[in-house]
Amino acid sequence: MKKRSKKTKDKISLRDKIIGLGEISVRKSYYPQLKEEIKQLEEAKEKINNIIESISDAFVSLDTDWRYTYVNKKAGEIFGRRPEDLIGKHIWTEFPEGIDQPFYKAYYKAVEEQKFVQIEEYYPPYDRWFENRIHPSKEGLSIFFTDITERKRVEEKMRLSEERFSNAFHVSPAGMTITRVADGKFIDVNESFLRMFEFSREEAIGHTSTELKMLSPQERGKLIQSQLESEGLRDFELEARSKSGRIINILFSSKPMELEGETCHITTMIDITERKKAEEALRYYKILLEETGRIAKVGGWEFDPVSLKGTWTDEVARIHDLDPEMETNVELGLSFYQSESRTKIETAVKEAIELGKPYDLELELITAKGNHKWVRTIGHPVIENGKVIKVRGSFQDVTDSKKVEEELRKYREHLEDLIKERTAELEQANIKLKEFDRLKSMFIASMSHELRTPLNSIIGFTGIILQGMVGEISKEQRDMLQRSYSSAKHLLSLISDVIDISKIETGKIEPNIEEFLLNDVVNEAISDLKTEIERKGLSLEVSIPENLKLKTDRRRLLQCILNYLSNAVKFTEKGSVRITARRVRS
Repeated sequence: MKKRSKKTKDKISLRDKIIGLGEISVRKSYYPQLKEEIKQLEEAKEKINNIIESISDAFVSLDTDWRYTYVNKKAGEIFGRRPEDLIGKHIWTEFPEGIDQPFYKAYYKAVEEQKFVQIEEYYPPYDRWFENRIHPSKEGLSIFFTDITERKRVEEKMRLSEERFSNAFHVSPAGMTITRVADGKFIDVNESFLRMFEFSREEAIGHTSTELKMLSPQERGKLIQSQLESEGLRDFELEARSKSGRIINILFSSKPMELEGETCHITTMIDITERKKAEEALRYYKILLEETGRIAKVGGWEFDPVSLKGTWTDEVARIHDLDPEMETNVELGLSFYQSESRTKIETAVKEAIELGKPYDLELELITAKGNHKWVRTIGHPVIENGKVIKVRGSFQDVTDSKKVEEELRKYREHLEDLIKERTAELEQANIKLKEFDRLKSMFIASMSHELRTPLNSIIGFTGIILQGMVGEISKEQRDMLQRSYSSAKHLLSLISDVIDISKIETGKIEPNIEEFLLNDVVNEAISDLKTEIERKGLSLEVSIPENLKLKTDRRRLLQCILNYLSNAVKFTEKGSVRITARRVRS
């Protein structure tokens, strides 16, 4: 720089002095006002600082060079640094691990777009969740951030809880629904409910049980009233209808819950239709068993070997002439026995308890009404781990059986006399039968003689005509006479059979053995039935080896063949009848 002259210097000094005096005069007039404004600014700054320090959120501000201009106490605690040590420091120099994290990108986005950004993200370096509210300005960034890790944990627990509930809801084997109380409509149902009532999800959601015709309006009204009165239901039995109209017995439970600000009922429905059927069957069989016990006069009982308290069925109580509702015990049961029967039952009960020994006794007792009865009592100890834990058994009134046994005993005593008497009667009957048999033989012999005599005459005279001894006859006459001749001989054979039956009964039958051709016998049988075969229009097939000889009773074989052939013709309406013979052994 150039040096100034003294004269100039002096002029300047004088002017400066004059100006300086003016400025001093002005400053003195504005100084109190300026001082007051500075004081107010300081107070405002203090208030803002107090507010920022007192808020629960952490707060930092950055200038346009990304340097900290303010860090509150809460932010320092989260960073683990003193706030004053960060002022003027570059954020990414101090926290390089944050580069390229979601928060890093959000800060730059807010600066570039000059728009407010709010972000919730997990910050791995701190293993914490933070919510950042980023406010950009021309001077830099103001960032409020909060540690929301605990809130996130709670939310995660809630999410897992809701997920578990959802899983349990949808995979439950019981039908489950969530119903809005305000209008009674289903807002969710599980698969078991849909299968149970045969609906699709689309059909069920948004409708009431009345609209789906599961319940009538009256039934639904009663159900809702019961739920409101007791704040839910537990194991309430009702009948509902499926889509196809099938009646389903339901075990219904419900509980109120708040869901998205609305009061709802969560319900479970267990199909107990089969259980109800089983219960009904059980009741039926119980009644049947009781009726059977009443008819058979048999029942069951059991008692505890320690307390000696017991129970018995109604029929056992009735056998003792006691009220079935009356409680029982071993002492009461033993009190109905006297003398020898009392000794036997006491010993049996003692051994059952102490030794685990079963028993089966027939004893006499006197009932509460003084009636004498015979009973059969069977006891079986129930043993667990080598110890008798109870004794149970059956009890039957056998008084009627005892009476029958007594009658049988008396009957057996007189049985020998009865046998002798019956033997004598049988001998007399046998004599009479022999006489009847003799008379029958006489009758058959007489009748066979009376029948054979005219029949032999018919056969003889017919044979003479057929031989032409009385003159020539036409072919048609010969055919008719031949049939009459065969029928007469067959009738004679039948008479002989009747006589044979009589002989068989007396063991006097004697076969007439002779040798003959089988073809001759078969042709004779066919001849007798030829008219009937032709009348029915049947064809007759015969397959018999030629010159096949038999040695047996010819007349009886002919009768057998006639019987078989006659039945074949009789029961064949159309078609053919076939006679076949073959040699099966030389």
